[in-house]
Amino acid sequence: AKVSELNISELFFNLSYIEGNFNVKKMHLLDSNGGYFELFGSFQKSGLLSFEADGKLNLNWIDKILNKDYGLEGDTLIALDVKGTKDNPDINLSLDSNEGGNLSNVYFDKLSIIGNYKDKLVNLSEASLKSGSKEAKISGIIPAQADNSNMNVSLGLTGESLGFINLFTKKVEWLKG
Repeated sequence: AKVSELNISELFFNLSYIEGNFNVKKMHLLDSNGGYFELFGSFQKSGLLSFEADGKLNLNWIDKILNKDYGLEGDTLIALDVKGTKDNPDINLSLDSNEGGNLSNVYFDKLSIIGNYKDKLVNLSEASLKSGSKEAKISGIIPAQADNSNMNVSLGLTGESLGFINLFTKKVEWLKG
């Protein structure tokens, strides 16, 4: 079976819907490449939500589910915790890809992201991308909307990795001379 272009070899869920309250006791998905994703939690009619999920999937699921082309590839471990309300969720995410992959046509050996989304702000504890001896790390607060007034980030680069900046923003112009 296919779900959002993901080839699913097994899908199991145990859920209930009572008086507008949705409760997922367990959802378990296996993809045809040996990846998995598990989720449990609830969504209340009042707007309160609480979900936890973890899995190991190829990063290309992000492109498929969001219907965007980030050019992501590579197996990754995912842990997700969502609490709060549908209008103001508190989302904690950990993503770790140690087996290599591709991000916007840049091949990497390791990609790691630990962060939080709350009050329309992304708080990156650390996001890092490593390719050979090159490494880029970013941490800080990034507004989820176009308003950059609250942006406060630190960027660390190791080796000849200045070009990694273009993965985070296209507003850097590289000149020779």
